[in-house]
Amino acid sequence: MRTLRRIAAAGTLALGLAVTGGACTGLLPGAGDDPLSRALAVTPAGQGAETELYVSDIAAARALGVFEDAESPFAALGTGGLGPFREYALAAPEQVPSPEAEEALAVSIGQPPRASFRFSGMDPEALDHLFAHHDAGREDVGEGELLVRRGPGELDIADPLGTPAALGYYNAVWYTDDVLAGSPDEAITRAWGDPETTLAEAGTYEELAGCLGEDVVGAYLSREGASIDPLPGGVAGLATATTGTSAEDWRDVLCLELPDEASAQDLADAIEAAVSDGADPITARPWSEILGDADVEVIGSQVRVTSQARGGIFLAVITQQALPGLLTAQP
Repeated sequence: MRTLRRIAAAGTLALGLAVTGGACTGLLPGAGDDPLSRALAVTPAGQGAETELYVSDIAAARALGVFEDAESPFAALGTGGLGPFREYALAAPEQVPSPEAEEALAVSIGQPPRASFRFSGMDPEALDHLFAHHDAGREDVGEGELLVRRGPGELDIADPLGTPAALGYYNAVWYTDDVLAGSPDEAITRAWGDPETTLAEAGTYEELAGCLGEDVVGAYLSREGASIDPLPGGVAGLATATTGTSAEDWRDVLCLELPDEASAQDLADAIEAAVSDGADPITARPWSEILGDADVEVIGSQVRVTSQARGGIFLAVITQQALPGLLTAQP
């Protein structure tokens, strides 16, 4: 059943407290505090995260069987934070968060050549092994060590570290006992170790994170339209997440931030019309077939759309450039 509801702005505050107040999911082993809160608290502002931010609660994804079931509804966003290491999560496990870590979290920001990552919940012994023989270019930064192995953008195909898709991300790394961050550029990696301002301090995604709600396993957020540039229809920011605690209890959520409540209501009306009677202009498939029984809600100056059609469906809509078609009715 598709519904269009208006929720008072106070609802936004309640959702924001649930996400940014450090609430524990309490239902998944090792999930710990809300993954978005933890990610925003450590991610540097101004280093590409405003363009593209992926966050994956790896502990929750593992508990939900994502790494054993590629068809899991949590798979697309539950591993998205691994970035270039995603397809090597099983082949090179020492380079991704440990399956035993209780608060394993993966964050990837930006796009090449300014993309970077931060993994928490790494195996300390694996980290020692990775960098034990690299003494040159070390520097204490923040609570960890910065190791500059190559210049910005340089590649060494003989490098024993990394995989073909991820070689450049080991040009400069920053790490502690159980955290590893890296990028092709020393300046970006340095910002992970000692950020001038974090996304949480800047408030970059606070309202969008609140809109996504609780039990977030994986999320994608953007304010500068990495996949869709510029963002369509007056949208100032967007976020999508797969949420839930089991393969039977999950939702895909899309949140769109507008300048004001009136704009949000207009956009919600357009989305409702598109889902009811419209079709994707690229594929000609009806939106009702793509999104199934989607719920559309207005929350202050935000629009939230919820679907159970397929895990990661809104991420696919965004990355395949189909979102503009959803925001305008196509009878």
